[in-house]
Amino acid sequence: MVPIKNYNFKKRKLEKDSDVVIEQIRAIDKGRIIGNPIVSLSDNELKLIEEAVLFVLGFK
Repeated sequence: MVPIKNYNFKKRKLEKDSDVVIEQIRAIDKGRIIGNPIVSLSDNELKLIEEAVLFVLGFK
């Protein structure tokens, strides 16, 4: 079972720790995104998020 908790990612360029709230998935308009990405996630971090999202959506 995949935990459905917030994943906290500490990244150098962020002023504060950032959370990925898996159980609150939302869509946003690309027009609201300004500029380039501030940070990127590792393959391992992306895998954790992908597994949790699949679980929340009922695919796992």
